[in-house]
Amino acid sequence: MALSYSHKFGQIIGDMIESSIEPIFLNFAHENDLYLDKKGKRPARSGKKVTWTDKFGNKHDLGIVTK
Repeated sequence: MALSYSHKFGQIIGDMIESSIEPIFLNFAHENDLYLDKKGKRPARSGKKVTWTDKFGNKHDLGIVTK
């Protein structure tokens, strides 16, 4: 992850937005028989989040994903 303060501030804002709209996504997922994945510990994966590195070496964290 980048070390700049602006990036960290952007992450805080993104986390706040994610947590505020999570109930909407959760409701949508339940109504449409979808799976909702988000940050947090669960038995299917190690750690609390999924991170991948793109071809340029930038790291990206998984936000909220539905199937």
